[in-house]
Amino acid sequence: MRAVGGKLSTSVTRVVNLYAMHARSGNDVLDYKAFFEHLAQLPSTSTAIRITSEVNFAIADAKMNGDLFTAKIVAGSPDEVPLYFDYMTGVTETGSTPDGKWLARISRVVIKTNQDHRALALEASGSGVTANRLELYFRRLAAEIGWLDGLTFDLPPVPAPSLREEIESFERIREASAAVTRPNFDWSDFDTKLSDLAAESGGHVAEAVVRAGRGESLAKTGGIIGIILGSLSVLNPSLKGFRIIGRKRGASKEVTVSSKKHNQRTFFESNISDKSVEFDTKMLAAAEDLIQLTPKTLLDSQQGE
Repeated sequence: MRAVGGKLSTSVTRVVNLYAMHARSGNDVLDYKAFFEHLAQLPSTSTAIRITSEVNFAIADAKMNGDLFTAKIVAGSPDEVPLYFDYMTGVTETGSTPDGKWLARISRVVIKTNQDHRALALEASGSGVTANRLELYFRRLAAEIGWLDGLTFDLPPVPAPSLREEIESFERIREASAAVTRPNFDWSDFDTKLSDLAAESGGHVAEAVVRAGRGESLAKTGGIIGIILGSLSVLNPSLKGFRIIGRKRGASKEVTVSSKKHNQRTFFESNISDKSVEFDTKMLAAAEDLIQLTPKTLLDSQQGE
């Protein structure tokens, strides 16, 4: 909620972040549509997996419509003890949950399962559902349901076009780092020196850090910055993360730019009075628009502004 004209607004701005998907077992690429169709048919109780010592995930309200999978990712812990604060007395009391139930928080997810254009749109919330945890969840879930053992599942963030302008605004780039994960099919899908090194090494992830000489700057187009910028033109990017440290024009202090800041995202407005079905409709509409974005549509939209 926020104050508008001196009054407390009931409108809340929600965020949805976009990620690419790369999943495989050995040299076998995951059949995304078949996998998520299967998940949509499972009872929620069979999808409960422990992610950390304190958090379990499960899937609820899963549906498959064409190549789009939509669901709620439920996060919670059977061991969590609820605490209640009595604002009349100021006393904090320990509560209890019914047997067999969690204190749950949810994040909604929309997944495009097309083999050529794979993407995942995740509602940002305080539920504890993150891209890193979803990677672990889908790996463990695939093994638990007997679908595929040894599955690797990567969700690199799709970079926003604002990244290019941000890099151009640097007067000096002192240091840059980048990590790439193996693309869905072959390292040649994202053909860079870093990808070549990973392919030759038989690796899954490759990371590099490059520092400029004293008083000098890294190049803004080639080298490691070129690898970072190259992810903007790839349909299914495999840039796992990046960080750029330097000084902007006219600034006296250095700043750090990271993949988290430039994750492609969208926003939608909800009201605290929205019923679950109303909230779901708004989120799914925003997520479906976001998930259809490609480097070409992003470029076209920029040129049309």
